Amino acid sequence: MKFKRLDLTGFKSFVEKTSITIEKGLTGIVGPNGCGKSNIVESIRWCMGENSAKSMRGSGMEDVIFSGTANKPSKNIAEVSLTLDNSDKEGPFQFKELDIINGKKIKPTLMKRKEKKEFDKIPNINNHIDLINRALFKVVNEQKGTANRSKSEEYSFSGKTGTSQVKKITIEERESDDYKKKDIDWINKDHALFVGYTPSENPRYAISVVIEHGGSGASIAAPIAKRTFDYIYNQKI
Repeated sequence: MKFKRLDLTGFKSFVEKTSITIEKGLTGIVGPNGCGKSNIVESIRWCMGENSAKSMRGSGMEDVIFSGTANKPSKNIAEVSLTLDNSDKEGPFQFKELDIINGKKIKPTLMKRKEKKEFDKIPNINNHIDLINRALFKVVNEQKGTANRSKSEEYSFSGKTGTSQVKKITIEERESDDYKKKDIDWINKDHALFVGYTPSENPRYAISVVIEHGGSGASIAAPIAKRTFDYIYNQKI
């Protein structure tokens, strides 16, 4: 799989839409100091998932948006997309039939607002928070909780399991004994999720566990969170 084209709009110094064709062989970026050579490299990193503002030479991720000059107004949005050549069929499984993968499918976008967004206050917010805390505690610490098998006898933690369905199936299929015994291909397994915190009463640590194609949040993600909390507890951090 190879890079084929890079498209930028509003990213750092690229205020207007710019398309760069990446040919076979070695592609070089030549220009005087300050012309934006590094911005091109950073745009590729950003499109591929870089989320560190420091790595992008900024104090915040909003710094990747064109901030304006004396002659051009600032932009409110930054877009970068990569088009990939998949003619060798070495791309991800879901794209194996495609010769060209358009990077717009994974295009990161940031919006910048000058006005301050106001939100209505929720009445009796503490009552709502108490209710949520009790529910999250029961998930781990009560017998019927989905993460009860990960309960600790030495300390308390609370959380919520989750399973993100990858392949669409009916409820009847999921609950059937045949499906539970079936050996599912890795690419079709659900994503396993768990978010939680410890201690339950006065939280000091929070965790989020996401296991792609891991299966069940209760049986896969929650035990990982528990082992992490075990380490924190045993180290007396």
